[in-house]
Amino acid sequence: MADRIVLNTISYHGHGAIENIVPELTARGYKKAFVCSDPDLIKFGVTKKVTDLLDAANFAYAVYSEIKPNPTIANVQDGVAAFKAAEADCIVTIGGGSSMDCAKGVGARLARPNKSLAKMEGILHVMHKLPLLIAVPTTAGTGSETTLAAVITDADTHHKYAINDFSLIPHYAVLEPEVTVGLPPQLTATTGMDALTHAATLLGITVVGALIPTVVKANIAANFKSGDVTLEGQAIVDQIMPSLVPVLVVAGIYFLLGKKKMTSTKAILIIMVASIVFYAIGLLA
Repeated sequence: MADRIVLNTISYHGHGAIENIVPELTARGYKKAFVCSDPDLIKFGVTKKVTDLLDAANFAYAVYSEIKPNPTIANVQDGVAAFKAAEADCIVTIGGGSSMDCAKGVGARLARPNKSLAKMEGILHVMHKLPLLIAVPTTAGTGSETTLAAVITDADTHHKYAINDFSLIPHYAVLEPEVTVGLPPQLTATTGMDALTHAATLLGITVVGALIPTVVKANIAANFKSGDVTLEGQAIVDQIMPSLVPVLVVAGIYFLLGKKKMTSTKAILIIMVASIVFYAIGLLA
């Protein structure tokens, strides 16, 4: 039995999680789903594990699979046309980051029909409610099912950019282990390494972030003359810094991601280097 978790969105975890898709759609009055999945998942029968449930419930749907590993503007535009042609009213995306990013792009263009994807690049340039979006990840290495980002590629200029907006967070994340069964071994291994890389990156940020409060407290303490004031100043820092540092780090990364041609890897490296420099200055002071 799957667990239902309600945070900023709703997530289903565990065996049988995908069985909650149809009840959620019907309970909210939706009539036809736009199933966004890539050709390989259709080939290996992974997408069918979800569409079989839709068939069993006689729930109408249309499948869109014209998605490249790095979804392009054309993929999204074709998806928008397919969504309208199918007269769908909700989106169910099945796959890895590419399928989900494409689905988010389709939703964004449906929400903002007069705004191009290029003009959505950066942070908070969508700011409109998307059609209901249910994300079903099929690999260990994504995470797009709970994030506010979609990465789109301009095939003409080869420019790859991120669209970051809270409205892009899927309304439902359905984590069903059964859909990962049957994937090719190489795909399972590479996406597992992808997940490990994300975990290692987070660990690096955490380690660097842990150094900052120590340096700040030392500098503040050195500038206070009175013992009572020093204790008061350190007490304030002890309360504020644990929550402030992660906010500053994440804010810095998202700020850099909003810049053109700035990848997440470059943004994280810049934040880490800046943190190390800050730490070194603190030691020399």
